[in-house]
Amino acid sequence: MGISEDYDVAEADIFSEFERWEGTGCTETETEELTEQLHLGLRSLLEIDAAALMDCRSYDDFFEKPIFCPPEASPRTRARFSAVKRHGNCRTRKSVIIRPQRFDEKCDLTPSEWEKLLRPLLYNSVLEEIYVVACTSIDSTAAKEQIYATVGELLGTSRSLKFLFLEMGGMSAANVAQLSRGLETNPQSALEALIIIGRPQLGTISWLGKTIHNAPKLRHLWLKRVGALDEAAVKEWSEALGRSSSLVKLTLEGLEVKGVSKLLTNAYSEGSSRSKEAVQELELIDMDDTPGGWKQFFNFLSPNSTITALGFIDCSFLNPDDVFRNLLDAVSNFDLAEVNLSESLGHRVQSWSLRADRRYESCGFQVYHHLKQGPRWMVTKTESVFGNELSLNGDSVRAERAERCAIVRRPPASEVV
Repeated sequence: MGISEDYDVAEADIFSEFERWEGTGCTETETEELTEQLHLGLRSLLEIDAAALMDCRSYDDFFEKPIFCPPEASPRTRARFSAVKRHGNCRTRKSVIIRPQRFDEKCDLTPSEWEKLLRPLLYNSVLEEIYVVACTSIDSTAAKEQIYATVGELLGTSRSLKFLFLEMGGMSAANVAQLSRGLETNPQSALEALIIIGRPQLGTISWLGKTIHNAPKLRHLWLKRVGALDEAAVKEWSEALGRSSSLVKLTLEGLEVKGVSKLLTNAYSEGSSRSKEAVQELELIDMDDTPGGWKQFFNFLSPNSTITALGFIDCSFLNPDDVFRNLLDAVSNFDLAEVNLSESLGHRVQSWSLRADRRYESCGFQVYHHLKQGPRWMVTKTESVFGNELSLNGDSVRAERAERCAIVRRPPASEVV
């Protein structure tokens, strides 16, 4: 594995101490001595030449058997061991989470140690997903810069990375700029999904927009609890959305519906830069608002014929009386292929869907049933959603109990046999 004999000896001594600690326990003085040995052993591991790390399938290959850090060990020792064990071998893993320790600065890895730990990422040809956890716990500016510099370099070289999760806590505009510039140098980037979590700091949204623009294959953007969508935020985010010509799906989570309506209107209404290239799939998660707020949202939908799939997840304040009919109107008024709801009507129903068949003219709806086949959206009690009868476009339909069902456009009379 390329590990020096001196390190092998030191490693064996550490294991011997572990066995003694687990078997008999240690005094406070002995624990301090053991902690220091663990500290020195791990430091040796992190200072090994990068080529040696790349020869291993896992960082666990450095150890002959599983090891555990004693609870009496210092926070820094626990941090350093968990960093190595958690990240695994960054050259051969398909998914990597970069998670700085939530201790004070002296307990985290140094910039050079982060560089050695993450450097194998640049030689990883199978990496598909990377998650950068919020770096709010890192007080060292140099350490943060090293992490984002390495990720930015990765974005500039990787042809396999498809999913990038960014927690915005602690991420400055300069950090985001490093990521954007990395993507800019990689026309072969395979990045398909960008998930942004948390409120961005001042000045970072414009760089996020450039990041979106520099990802030529980006199809899915997920904005999760990115803060209030006031006038300034709406302007910045709509400009960011407008910088992508490849975006197909937009997921918005934990935002106010009114702000979402303004954002979508600014980004995709007639006359905007993306009015002809708007997203086709829109997914809303954990949205709360008044009926008036939802009405404003559906007013945006009505003239927007580009959206073919609309999803609601955990929107518990959707009122069936006020919103359900608006959903039906949305399906009727334009070419919407599917509307999915999951955990969005409280206890009334777990999940259901509206499906529109484009072959049929808009002349009402009918309920039909499936046994083993059919839509994957389950309705536990159909009548609790629709009531015994519901009038749609002048036609009355009866909703009966069914395990699986959907609502589709009723075929014209000429097609009914």
